Amino acid sequence: MPLSAGEPHGPASGIAGSVMAPSPDRRSDGAIADTALAQHRRLQFEVARYIEQLLGELETMARAAELPHLFYFLGMTRQEASAQTERSRTAR
Repeated sequence: MPLSAGEPHGPASGIAGSVMAPSPDRRSDGAIADTALAQHRRLQFEVARYIEQLLGELETMARAAELPHLFYFLGMTRQEASAQTERSRTAR
C-alpha cells in the first residue's frame, strides 16, 4: 500500500509531536535537563539518519530515471544529512 504524504513515517513517526515540540525542558535555573537533552540528541541522530537513507533511495531513483539535476541535488542533500548524522553521533 503506498504511503500518503500526510502520514508520518520512519523513526520520528511515533514521536512526530517531538519533532515540532518546543526545545527540551528547562529547569528553574535555566539549564537543560540531562535526560531531555539526551532525548533531543537521540531524536536528531535518528531523524538525520532516516533522512539520509531516504535521500539515498531517491538518489538511486533519480539516477535510474536519468534525471541528472535531481540526482545531483539529492546527492548533495544526502551528504549534508550524512554530516549531520555524524555530528549527532559524536554529540551523544
